[in-house]
Formats: sequence, structure tokens, C-alpha cells
Amino acid sequence: SRNWRIVLVTTEEVGPELGDATPWFQRSTAEIYHLPRFLRPELWPDFFFYLVYAKNIDTVWMAGSAFTYDMLPALKEAFPELKVIDFLFNEVYHTPRNRACAPYIDLHMVENLTVRNWLLNNGEREERIATCSLGVDTNRYCPPADKDSAKEALGLKGKFVIGCSGRLSEEKCPEAAVLVAQQLASDDEAV
Repeated sequence: SRNWRIVLVTTEEVGPELGDATPWFQRSTAEIYHLPRFLRPELWPDFFFYLVYAKNIDTVWMAGSAFTYDMLPALKEAFPELKVIDFLFNEVYHTPRNRACAPYIDLHMVENLTVRNWLLNNGEREERIATCSLGVDTNRYCPPADKDSAKEALGLKGKFVIGCSGRLSEEKCPEAAVLVAQQLASDDEAV
């Protein structure tokens, strides 16, 4: 709707069981390239360079792509006018690569003050950081001050409640929640 041309490149194999967002992106672009689905990894760099050149891409917006971090020095050398935006969601997983590639990144997008402050404390300049709220109303969706009332409303009064939230991906370690649930299966107080 803003007259932008979007070219989407994915570097991790993901299917419906892990939350494949392809249909959502297809509303905005037909140019979606799932590299693991059609190219051997050793051909990815050449194809990526081809895309940037042939499609006249002026901004690379990356979100947790180890492949793209590794490509940044060569990309910026080949395309000095190319702008790079790195979207960081936390201060642990991709931050070592972010810091190593900082000279090649033009803007760091973050979704919270924790990551913003982490970047500032680790040498980033304030003018190179932008905060982008993802739209969750934390005043509306926050834990009640009185947990017992919330548990009672859910029919869980007196129970020890265990929960897990996150996407099903390796770095989130969802199997840990299953292991905890298995260990507590015989505990009548845990749900």
C-alpha cells in the first residue's frame, strides 16, 4: 500500500509445524525465496548477490539471519550505498554477531528498552537505534496483581501452574517444558 517492493529471503527451513508465515507475506509480495527449498547452501551467496543487484535492492532488513550477518562485509563492499537494518529481539542470541558486524549495520531496530539499553551499554550510538513496538498492550495483557484470584477464575485455585510461551524452534528449547511437565506429572498440585 506504500508502493514498496518487498523481496523476502529465508535462510532457515520452516514448515507449518513451526509457524511458516509465507501466506501472510504473500499478501505483500510474490517475490519470496526460501533458499533451503531450492538451492544448495554453497550457492546462496551468489544468489543473494544476484538478488541485490538484479532487483536493485537498496535496503536489507534482517532478523536473526546468521547467513546474512556473514554476508554483510562483502555486501557492503560490493554495494556501498546498500542500507542494512538489523532487527534484534533480545540481548543474547544474535548479539555477538550484531556487535561483530556493527560497522556494516546502518540501523538497529529493537522492540524493547532492554535490548536498546544493551546496545547502548555495548558501544552502539543512540542515533543508530530505533525502537519499534510490536503492538502488545502490556497494560491490558499483564498478570493480575492477585494471582490467587486469577487462578480461582480459571478453576485452578491451590494449583501450581506451569506455562510455556514461544515458537517451536531450537533456540527456544520447547522440549524443556515437556521435560518439566513429565517430571511433575505425578504431582497433584501441578497443572
